[in-house]
Amino acid sequence: MLSFEAHPQNNQWIQLKWTTGSEINNKGFEVQRSLNGVDFEKIGWVNGAFNSQTKLNYAFDDRNVISGFKYYYRLNQVDMDGSNSYSKIRVASITNNDFGLIIYPIPTKDMLFLQSNQDIARYEITDAIGKICTIMDSDKNRFVKVDVLNYPEGTYFVKIFFNSGESIIKKWIKQ
Repeated sequence: MLSFEAHPQNNQWIQLKWTTGSEINNKGFEVQRSLNGVDFEKIGWVNGAFNSQTKLNYAFDDRNVISGFKYYYRLNQVDMDGSNSYSKIRVASITNNDFGLIIYPIPTKDMLFLQSNQDIARYEITDAIGKICTIMDSDKNRFVKVDVLNYPEGTYFVKIFFNSGESIIKKWIKQ
């Protein structure tokens, strides 16, 4: 592998690009991602050229990313006989406009406060597996109090919709 890069695209997704100089019995590339740089999971597959003596360029778009997280990527190059090798690890993140949003306290036990420099039209809270816990329209305030006392302990996400039509997702923790 001559090169391997990971770069945010339009602050919406992360594109991985890599180049091979030649390929011998290359079945393809397992694209892997981690949130901690240690525990990787497969997020995609890109077929290889099997045999090639020319330089080839590859790309993969990771569109399942959230602003504010650091993502670690590596490629697992797999040969037709099952042997494999790993690329170097690359890191990328999305840094969307945060609308001056402050979420506190994190972690929280009873109340979660959402504060922004734009009017908040609505918010949705989901648990770590994506199950919707709460959907609530706000009074188009820049400050919203959310009662989370009865939520079980764990990691949650709040998606905040602004009057402008834009939205942002933030992670928070319930103790």
